[in-house]
Amino acid sequence: MIPLGMAIFTGLEQQAVIVAGLPASTALFLPVSTPPNAIIYSTGFLTQKDFRTGGILIGPRN
Repeated sequence: MIPLGMAIFTGLEQQAVIVAGLPASTALFLPVSTPPNAIIYSTGFLTQKDFRTGGILIGPRN
């Protein structure tokens, strides 16, 4: 998405990188970021709050 955003928004490359990269790097905070997470979330045993801890610990570091 980042190269596509940079190609479409010429002159705004830095903003395009931030807008595309930030949501992608925080996907682990969401229960539907991967199919296994979506399956576990759909059981009702976990809430979105339960995914935050793992997302913070496992998520990418800058």
